[in-house]
Amino acid sequence: MLVSVVLVSVDYSAPAAARAMLSRLAVGQAIVFRGLPSSSTALAMHARHARPEDAMHIARIYNQGIADRTATFETRPRTASDIHAWFDGAHPLLVVEEEGAVVAFAATFPYRPRACYAGIAEASVYVDRAFHRHGAGRMALESLIAAAAAAGFWKLVSRIFVENTHQPPDGRRARFSRGGDL
Repeated sequence: MLVSVVLVSVDYSAPAAARAMLSRLAVGQAIVFRGLPSSSTALAMHARHARPEDAMHIARIYNQGIADRTATFETRPRTASDIHAWFDGAHPLLVVEEEGAVVAFAATFPYRPRACYAGIAEASVYVDRAFHRHGAGRMALESLIAAAAAAGFWKLVSRIFVENTHQPPDGRRARFSRGGDL
C-alpha cells in the first residue's frame, strides 16, 4: 500500500495576513462551515481542546478508521483507557463538535525522542464516517495547526494513505508539502 509522507511547515513569523489567519483559527473559537453537506441543513461545528471524558468518543472514531482500513495500519481497536494515555499535557488533542456530539478529532504525538526533534510532532486527524466531506476534518486540522504552534511546535509530520479520498494526498488545502511516497 502506497503511503504519502506529508510534512507541514507553517511559517508563523509570516506577514500580517498569516497572523490574522491564525487568530481566526484559535482553539475554542467557534468556526462555522455552511452549505457543505448534501442536505439543505447547514452544519455548525466548533473545535475545542479534548477532555478526558471525550476519550470514548475519540476511541469510537479511531476504531472506525481501523475497521475501514483507510486511515491507519493499526489493527487493534482502542478503548477509552488507551486514549487517556494521549493526554500528556504537551501534545495538543482537539475534538470537533456538532450540536454537542464529537464528530472528529485531531491529535499530535511525539515524533522522535531526541531533543533536536522537540519542536516536531506527528499529527493525525480522524472523522466520524457520518461527517466525511462536511468540513469536520479540515476544521480539526486547521485548529490543530494553530494549537500546535501555540504549544511551541514548528513542524507537523503525518502519513496519509493515497487511497484516503477525504484528504488530498498532496495536502493542498492545509498548507502541506508532499515529502514523498513510501
